[in-house]
Amino acid sequence: MGKPAERTPRSQYLESLGLNADPFETPVAELEIQPMLKHSAPSDSMFFYYFIQPRNEKNEALSVRKLRQEAHTVIFGEPGMGKTSLRLWLGAECRNALDHTLVVSCIFGEDIQKPLSMAEHDERLARALGIDLTIQVLEGVDQVSLPLTNADALDALRGQAEVGGRGIARLLKQILDDAQAKGHKEEEKEDIEGARFERYGVGMYWERVGRQAARYVPRSEALLKLVKALAERRAPPKAETDEAEKNTQKLEKFRKGIEVARSWNFAPIFLVIDGVDNRMRDPQEMFDLIEPLLEFAEEFQREKVFLKLFLPLEMRELFMKYLLVRFGELNPSWICDTIKWRKEDLHRLIVERFRAAGSSTIYSLDLLAEENVPEGLEDWVIAQSHGSPRHLLEIISQLIDTHLENKNQGLLFTQADWEGVKRKMSQLRARSISYQN
Repeated sequence: MGKPAERTPRSQYLESLGLNADPFETPVAELEIQPMLKHSAPSDSMFFYYFIQPRNEKNEALSVRKLRQEAHTVIFGEPGMGKTSLRLWLGAECRNALDHTLVVSCIFGEDIQKPLSMAEHDERLARALGIDLTIQVLEGVDQVSLPLTNADALDALRGQAEVGGRGIARLLKQILDDAQAKGHKEEEKEDIEGARFERYGVGMYWERVGRQAARYVPRSEALLKLVKALAERRAPPKAETDEAEKNTQKLEKFRKGIEVARSWNFAPIFLVIDGVDNRMRDPQEMFDLIEPLLEFAEEFQREKVFLKLFLPLEMRELFMKYLLVRFGELNPSWICDTIKWRKEDLHRLIVERFRAAGSSTIYSLDLLAEENVPEGLEDWVIAQSHGSPRHLLEIISQLIDTHLENKNQGLLFTQADWEGVKRKMSQLRARSISYQN
């Protein structure tokens, strides 16, 4: 059982401003999408309230509708520009639509120190598909048409659950154990686990395999029956032959998962790639990591599998050259965009953060500045962010912390607060330059 969140000086200050959440607590999308613990129960993830559609270099909205087109898509952006936020939003929108679109998320982590072999790519993609297919079937079991009574389809899905790894096996077992312990009752609970179940249903378990809850998933009889079937052990698979081993060069395991997904009425399939810069920063090394997957672009398209790539800006030149050489200049099968935040976009982000956190009156940081603070506090903060939403949120968070460190009695930011933040930023820049040298 979790404990209620403690009231800190920062939370008390924000409450005094009329806010019921901390809109600048974390600038990282993966953390922000997690449910907040407030008192004894989690509230909705604030990510979905804070999210603002970014725009591209042509000042066009990068809408989910555009990203959901059945075309290979690549979104470029510097760190902190919102690539991961856009990726998470796309996944949530597709899963909530319940229109048989399957979102497979393959996030490259810090464990990757060199380009992967095709066999290693196959293992990662197959595991990601096994996880996402299992979860998205469970999400739709009471909502969409699925072959729940087809023995062959069930056995194939059970195989994909096994490919998803031990995390999926533990998740399925936990659902069954909790259902048995609670007698299938969905009573309100005073503890955080019970409150989370009330909000997300069995979707609360998804985080155990690195996925977020996108909607409430009831613990229905149909779902429990399917979970029980998936949790059963399959007959041991036949030993792989040398030919089967060679087929890993053709992403055979992943393609097998695609076939199973189709048998469960999923199409199109969006293969979402993110995190290539989690470990590597050299553009060529990052490109080498994903190049093997690009070789399958045409085959994927014929199979209604579409790449959705979220890549660092440093890769754009190499990537565009690759497309030009491989596919030709006019290639309608690829949508390529670069995220760009303008001053007015960042101002809107600040306003929306305050609004989502409960204030309808704070429409500028300048309203929170004392008269002796030079005009244009918000303009200064936006300029210092250099077009990065993440940096913008970090600076505002530092401003709040500095205000509290200075033990100001009032709610408004002072000249000393502003000067303190400027000193901190100068020190951070100096350390960054020293590190790079």
